[in-house]
Amino acid sequence: MPAPLLSLVVAKSQGIQDCLDANGVDATDQALIYYYLVGLLAISGGGRRVKSQAAPSGASQSFEYSDLGDLYDQLLGSLSVVDKYGCAVPLTPAKPGGSTGFMVVKGTRC
Repeated sequence: MPAPLLSLVVAKSQGIQDCLDANGVDATDQALIYYYLVGLLAISGGGRRVKSQAAPSGASQSFEYSDLGDLYDQLLGSLSVVDKYGCAVPLTPAKPGGSTGFMVVKGTRC
């Protein structure tokens, strides 16, 4: 994630501070909540990660793509363990990936 975007994500996540303080969440749990929330916000931008890099003049970089759904579930599960008061819920992004809908309409044609 580019540094400017990361700094904005971190700043946005700090908007839950009042909720955390009002509920008496200790500093360790606050740090974990911020960590998991920033992770969720960061992965919502895409699943590409640098796999390898090379350098001196033969510059090369390869990427790998991960299943964002699994990573999202892991981070959300960890966040829900420490965010007992739901302070981070308003900032939690939707699960990445597509969804499929199926609708059955029953009736007769006129």
